[in-house]
Amino acid sequence: MLPAELGRLPNLAHLVLSGNRLTVLPPELGQLPSLRFLSLSGNQLTMLPPELGQLPNLWKLDLSNNRLITLPPELGRLPSLQVLDLDHNQLTSIPSRLLLQLANLHTLNLNNNQLTDLPWDQLGRMAGLRKLVVYYNPLTGCVPRDFPKDNIDLITALARCPY
Repeated sequence: MLPAELGRLPNLAHLVLSGNRLTVLPPELGQLPSLRFLSLSGNQLTMLPPELGQLPNLWKLDLSNNRLITLPPELGRLPSLQVLDLDHNQLTSIPSRLLLQLANLHTLNLNNNQLTDLPWDQLGRMAGLRKLVVYYNPLTGCVPRDFPKDNIDLITALARCPY
């Protein structure tokens, strides 16, 4: 468990807590206004505290290799977030509203989850999105023909819909 005193480091810009078998995060993590890079990869997190959405300068969030099933809607309150890595979790869906709120997101890694469908309409409306990785998910169907692949590096095993 991380100490609550972590929240008393207002100038902390990079925090790497990878591979620590963390199962819970303290809400004080949301009290780091200067934090730009946060790596929580390789832990045992099943949920995230809503306070994580209080990091105004966070541009990269690495949550890969955890046990996340859902994402808190508060993640949509990260105005500076550009890179979100959710590789190797247990996500079954991605909240559409969350995606639309992440206006500056340019890289989204959803590899190795339990996603059977994606909110293609919302993903297509993300003006800044440049890289979307969705390999190794039990996705059904196909990529919609009108999905704006020209400006997005779409990495998937799905074919484009013929209709």
